[in-house]
Amino acid sequence: YAYFSWYPEISNYSSALTSNDLDATGMSSVYFNFDLFLDNYTTSAENVMTWEIWDGMSWFALGSYTSLDESLNWTAYSYDVSAYASNRLFKIRFVASGEDSYQINGWNIDNISLSDSNAGIDPVTDLSIERFYAGVYLDWTGVTGAIWYIIYASEEPYGSFDPLGYVEYSDVSLPEYLLPEDKAFFKVSAGSGAPPDLPNLSAPATKKSKKINP
Repeated sequence: YAYFSWYPEISNYSSALTSNDLDATGMSSVYFNFDLFLDNYTTSAENVMTWEIWDGMSWFALGSYTSLDESLNWTAYSYDVSAYASNRLFKIRFVASGEDSYQINGWNIDNISLSDSNAGIDPVTDLSIERFYAGVYLDWTGVTGAIWYIIYASEEPYGSFDPLGYVEYSDVSLPEYLLPEDKAFFKVSAGSGAPPDLPNLSAPATKKSKKINP
């Protein structure tokens, strides 16, 4: 459990709670879960909680919540962070920042966990890929409890999969300019809570044509 209080009052601030090194060597899947609560005071100044992951080289924002959206009741967040954490040392951190801490009562974070499986949200297991003239079409069965899906691509089936963005539906059309130059392999992970800090790729799917193997 972690708590960030308005007191002592600070302004134009950024304060991070950072984990020690976490070892996911030998793990192909890593899930990050936690619960978040905001007891807000006013919306006259913006205060933000951001959660991030370090892949050994850089920090990446997974999501955030702003006090301008009012108080937040206890909300569970779940992320598949395999692309950043699997088979390496990594870290996570929560960053409280904003204009004036007096305008909130406090952030509460609880039930922080990291595991090799996600008991709350099932994985995507039936991804299909079809080629069309301007890119590829991905389709899968929607996962119960999922609010968004992150799309990953790699040039190698066992290489590093980079996140392209997220969608809010269980299908997406990806234009060629988003894809690796020579060949592409794809992975889709389901998540809940605030959308990840990635481009929103959600758009009506384009009619599929020639099928290729996933």
